[in-house]
Amino acid sequence: MLQHTDCGIKGAPVARRSCVADDKLDDLAITDPYKAIAIDVAAREANPNLPDGITVTGLVYDVKTCLIETVVPATVLRHELDQVRST
Repeated sequence: MLQHTDCGIKGAPVARRSCVADDKLDDLAITDPYKAIAIDVAAREANPNLPDGITVTGLVYDVKTCLIETVVPATVLRHELDQVRST
């Protein structure tokens, strides 16, 4: 999973097609991509509709440096459930 720094949705082509009023776009902007990616990964881990055994990694792309940082290391979803099933 990937988030990025410097969220600039306002004025972007995707924003114009989003049916969200311009004055509401700032409310939707992700201001802390490091926190957001941790929340995103946790949400996937908690989602019972995803199959067990999927590996998820949380990354943040810095748009100024073009570097990608691993924030949440590769994690197997519900790995502990797989261990219980194998015993």
